[in-house]
Amino acid sequence: MINSLLFLIVGIGIVPLFLHSVAATQLDILGDIGTNSVAKRNLAILAKQNECLLGVGDYSYTNSISSSMQKLYNEIECKVGVPGNHELEKNEGKAWAQKNFNYLANGYGSWILKPNIGVIGLNPYTDSAKGSTQYNFVSKQLDLFKANPTIDWIIITMHPNFFTPTVEGGHGPVKAMRDTYLPLIEDKDLKERTILATGHNHITAFGKVQGWNVVVCGGGGKGGDSVGGTGKNSGFEFATSDQFGHCDMNLGRNIATVQLIGDDGTVKALSTFNKNNEGDEAPIIIVPQAN
Repeated sequence: MINSLLFLIVGIGIVPLFLHSVAATQLDILGDIGTNSVAKRNLAILAKQNECLLGVGDYSYTNSISSSMQKLYNEIECKVGVPGNHELEKNEGKAWAQKNFNYLANGYGSWILKPNIGVIGLNPYTDSAKGSTQYNFVSKQLDLFKANPTIDWIIITMHPNFFTPTVEGGHGPVKAMRDTYLPLIEDKDLKERTILATGHNHITAFGKVQGWNVVVCGGGGKGGDSVGGTGKNSGFEFATSDQFGHCDMNLGRNIATVQLIGDDGTVKALSTFNKNNEGDEAPIIIVPQAN
């Protein structure tokens, strides 16, 4: 365990948010949480792991946060994130989410999680077209991350999906964001060390999709979606709507692993992203079998 300093990059400088002792290369990712018993179990597990939590939106689905839920969130000391459609379009817990997940009013931003993770959060619910203030901000942060020799991985996160399995009751990918920001990442030769992290669909999925490292971490507890339909997994090697839980990432110099940790605290699946993979070589997926 070493000290990990979390920074918020606001365009004109770097402002330290807080100092927190975490496993240096570990990060939890979760969204679409809600307030039910499953959500509470997931949050309790996250609090015990002593890792930073990257929230991918749709946290409370309500404007009334109970003291017991707030206590669970408070026990997760290190939190950053992006807003979801329920925060920005339905105004459900909008101010609460911004305060608890440490993002700015514009809904996008950038963080460095020491020692080796750069995070850029996008907001597709405001102007995000090429040439917009948000686009120029992202371009600048990508340049800073590329020039920083200590950053091994860049996580690009937003609430809706760049890529997703077909989800009945859920949502398709936001192609406008994909077509705008993924070419920017490719142009800067950062594709192999970039991980796309989203929620929105109430599922968990991992895979190298069209050459991109992708995790969908929407199994926070809200539920109600199911993987299936014509497109099925759409290139993902693993996808489930049957198991709630969070994405647990360990990011090394050249290899990143992501596990689905169920709401019972056990590993349900594991995927590996390797910077040296060529083409669309699939990550290794391990799904533990019941005894």
